[in-house]
Amino acid sequence: MQALYAFFSSGNTDLRSGEVELNRNLSKFYELYLILLSITSDLIYYTSERLEEGKKKQLATSEDLTPNTWFLNNSIAKALLESQELQKELARLKINTRTETDLLHKIYQNVRGSERYQAYIKAMDDSQSIDFFCYVFKEFIANEPTLSFFLEEQNIYFLNDLDHVAYLVLKTLKSWEIGVAPSKQRLLPLYKDEEDDRKFVLELFRFTILHKKEYEALISSYTPNWETERLAQMDMLLMEMAVCEFLNFPSIPVNVSMNEYIEISKEYSTAQSKTFINGVLDKILKTLNQEKKIKKTGRGLMQ
Repeated sequence: MQALYAFFSSGNTDLRSGEVELNRNLSKFYELYLILLSITSDLIYYTSERLEEGKKKQLATSEDLTPNTWFLNNSIAKALLESQELQKELARLKINTRTETDLLHKIYQNVRGSERYQAYIKAMDDSQSIDFFCYVFKEFIANEPTLSFFLEEQNIYFLNDLDHVAYLVLKTLKSWEIGVAPSKQRLLPLYKDEEDDRKFVLELFRFTILHKKEYEALISSYTPNWETERLAQMDMLLMEMAVCEFLNFPSIPVNVSMNEYIEISKEYSTAQSKTFINGVLDKILKTLNQEKKIKKTGRGLMQ
């Protein structure tokens, strides 16, 4: 959707250059995922450094000399620190893995000052580690105000994807298992099924562009009181993509397409868009079904 919106807004007519930009943006999406994981890993390194420095204080307390290191030695911390897969992917994509010290210090201070951190290191219960690190990531990393400045310096578009990628990081942490060797804790791939998913992405992008005038005319016939120019650009695009899925993707149920674009409209368009889009697409779908233009394969896919 973002790639199509940028393509049409720029007035670009070169499909190939649009596809190149789409693939670049998908790669950046995955880069952000790796960066957020590496920030979490860097936080553990930073905590270790601070604890070691505490031992060297001139007036070190007993807590400084024998600190609680549970934050560093649980299953999830070890998985993050020792993940060869994470380091391999960061190296492959030549991603700068050094998180700014100021950012890490702010996150570190907030984590250490939280009651939940104190309760976690006191309990030393590894069964709590997944929930705890999800809490740390969500509350203190993803929602750290200065994170946006750090990410913007690397790519101005990272902030658009932050919420979605943060969800994938949480999904990754929740998928890991306590007591399992770090080498067996897996990262999420960019594509679940690379061949099929890449094909879907490119075909949805191409078909929406190639059939834009056709889809626009169809949608306009169901919005007679609206001139095309008066329709919200995002609403029109989402409906064009939905119609594209209705007509060109036999394995995707029509209700899945409907629900997906209505959900996207809640985040990217106006407050009234979800009702408007739902009503227009429902009318279009009924007509396309009557004209037998919807060809779905598989049980229940017409629903």
